Order: sequence, then C-alpha cells, then structure tokens
Amino acid sequence: MSDLPLSITIIVKNEAHNLARVLASAQFAREIIVVDDNSQDGSSAVAKEYGAKVFSHNFLGFGQQKNFAAAQAQNDWVLSIDADEEITPELEQAIKDIVSKNGTHPIYSVNRKTFFLGKFIRHGGWYPDTVPRLYRKSKVRFSEPKVHELLIASDGEHPILLAGHLNHFSFPSVESQAQRNIKYAKLGAQELVRKKGRPSLFSLFVRPGWKVFECLFLKLGILDGLPGIVIALNAGYSMFMKYSFAYFDLTKARNKIGE
Repeated sequence: MSDLPLSITIIVKNEAHNLARVLASAQFAREIIVVDDNSQDGSSAVAKEYGAKVFSHNFLGFGQQKNFAAAQAQNDWVLSIDADEEITPELEQAIKDIVSKNGTHPIYSVNRKTFFLGKFIRHGGWYPDTVPRLYRKSKVRFSEPKVHELLIASDGEHPILLAGHLNHFSFPSVESQAQRNIKYAKLGAQELVRKKGRPSLFSLFVRPGWKVFECLFLKLGILDGLPGIVIALNAGYSMFMKYSFAYFDLTKARNKIGE
C-alpha cells in the first residue's frame, strides 16, 4: 500500500474469481476496504491476501452497502469500484493527481469500458458509460434505493470527468449476464412497486419490446454484432422480468399482507 490518502472500497458477494484483478490494480491507495455479504467462495481470503481490510455486512441494497463501506474508511477521499472492474494506469494517475493535490471539488466521474464475450462493447448505450466514483465522503454519499444508487454531493456539485477508464468485465458469459439481470430485475421490481404501485399490463408487454428496439437501433447496439444483439435481447428480458415480478409476485404478496 502507498501513502496516498485514498480509500478504495469494494462490495462483494462470491467474487473470488474477480478479486485478484481489481485488487492488483488498487494497490496505489493507502487503504482498501472490502465489504463481504456472506460469500461462500473464499472472497474474504483473497481480499486479505492483497492487504484489504475485510468487513462482513448483510446486503440491504447497493447504496446502503457502499455507504457502510465508506463509513469504515479512514480517509476522506474514497474511490468506489466493483469487483468486476479494473483501474487502468491512466485513470490511476488521474486519481493520484486529484487526491495528492487535495482539491476542493468533492466528486469525480470516470468512463467505463465494458467487455462482453471478450469484446469491448461500443454501442447500445454501453459506451461511454460515465459513472461517479471518486468522492469526499465528508461531502458526498450514495442514495439508498435497492438498485441504481447515485452518488450525491451535499452542496449539489456535479462530477468532473477524469482521464482514463475503468475496465469492466461484468459478463464473461451469456449465463452470467442473465443471472445478473434477474437479480437486478427483482431489486428493480421492489423499487417500482414502492414508488408507483402495481404496473399496468401495457407496461408489462410494451416496455420490454421497446427496450430491445432502443438498444439495437436507437443506440446502435446492432453495430456490435452478435454480442450487441444478445445484450439487447437480454435487456428486454430483464425489463420483462422486472415488470412481471412487480405485477404478479410483489403486489400479490403486498395484498395478502393487507388482508
């Protein structure tokens, strides 16, 4: 570990297969925090091999988990990354420049390069994928929905884009993408019902088809070839499952509770 006053935080659940890559790219920080949600694959052991501080914490939502991770950090500057990501040398240098100068701006974003089936995906809304990740925890924190959390600065400051990229290896296979989509669909359905109640049948049947059309043609995912087509179809399927969970399962359960 270096003397750079930066804490890198990673939340994990059975990510042993990814951790070596991301932790190797994070060694320039003074501190690495890994928050483990009861992994069964040795994730904690891998994290400790790379000098990370490991905390066990039950998952309540992505925002909550990331805020818990930041609360364990000893430094004000925090870089929040995922287990399936990798910090490139150019991004590392950009982060070092900001943190070492201790600038006053509280929040910075990065561009992610996502790889699917071994190919860098340039279209379909996947690039540029700009995400806020570097922040001062004294001035910035994550919102706390079940899914699609946001980094929000207390004074309303907007993120400044850093040079370099995060490499994102989220989906090594079609199966892994489908599994991830189901997980997000369930969490997204909970948020949908909480905010809007039971969705309409129109939404259930129309939104998935529109999602496929949007990814393939409006966002040019078809230019990524077969991987782009698979991504678009999976996005539509995820949308269908989200609205199905919300329409059938969650509202049925809620009605039973109210009876």
